[in-house]
Amino acid sequence: MRRVFWLVAAALLLAGCAGEKGIVEKEGYQLDTRRQAQAAYPRIKVLVIHYTADDFDSSLATLTDKQVSSHYLVPAVPPRYNGKTAHLATGAGTRTGLACGD
Repeated sequence: MRRVFWLVAAALLLAGCAGEKGIVEKEGYQLDTRRQAQAAYPRIKVLVIHYTADDFDSSLATLTDKQVSSHYLVPAVPPRYNGKTAHLATGAGTRTGLACGD
């Protein structure tokens, strides 16, 4: 019984040290899956590039609404994570991705 306790305690401790929930480490970048597009369709038929007048957070809220399919949203000044520029993609199936590159 004591051994099981220590195994469970060690597992919980290691889980607490895991990366941030929703951040997936990929080769050369990080993917942020914390926001999901509600009406995404898995097959891309049309690519439309347009400007949004709202600020980044308002645009992201709009583009992840259930009435909107997938979009890529690029902020005017992309955030940086670990010294790399982050690019936010809303959609790609049903997820929002944050890719960090050079």
